[in-house]
Amino acid sequence: MNTSTAASPTVVCHSKPANMRTVLIFFLMIVCSSVFGQNKKIIEFQKGDFRLDLKLPWVNYLSLNPGEQFKESRFGFVGEGLGFEYNYTNRKFFETSFSFAATSEIPLPVHVDREYNKSLWTFYVSLTDNFIKNRFTVGYGINYADNRWIEWVRDFSTVGLPTERRIEFSNKTLGLNLNTYYRLGKTANVGITYRPSLFNVEKDFDILYEHLISIEFMWRFRLFSIK
Repeated sequence: MNTSTAASPTVVCHSKPANMRTVLIFFLMIVCSSVFGQNKKIIEFQKGDFRLDLKLPWVNYLSLNPGEQFKESRFGFVGEGLGFEYNYTNRKFFETSFSFAATSEIPLPVHVDREYNKSLWTFYVSLTDNFIKNRFTVGYGINYADNRWIEWVRDFSTVGLPTERRIEFSNKTLGLNLNTYYRLGKTANVGITYRPSLFNVEKDFDILYEHLISIEFMWRFRLFSIK
């Protein structure tokens, strides 16, 4: 695979530099929502509880093996996810979740228009068994992921709409999911997720190693209880 396009990026055009003030405000909003107002006594999880999780995988490290032809790893930002939890005992619960994580250079979901672009991102579905120890939860399980590596060049010199040249790889994989979270308060949590991909399901379950490591904010909301 010739990746010379990736090695020599064109000059950036029409790009908007990251607004540091906006980034700081965004970060402070997360911290404030996670810490201030979360000083109420923590309500213990109980058998039969059914909860909704809102996830924000904010800092991501994604290592991919695009098309099983070459390897690339990048740090970046931006992600979102949704999960559902069910306590089958007071100290254990199942979770199923759907998450997206990317490696944007800017820690905000904003569009940057430039000539050379590259994106590494993953969408994954996971099922984990989890146990509770004081303020910590630890989970382990399996995941199905669509891992993508995309590179494209836009030619702004053309008349009308810019032309685009694109290279894209996708690996659909099965692997593991390991996570741990610390409860900051009644709903807010912060944690880390490690999701290794081990098998390429599109190529007769060839052995393949890719992974995602995320620092994640999460908010848990109790919906109802089944007694």
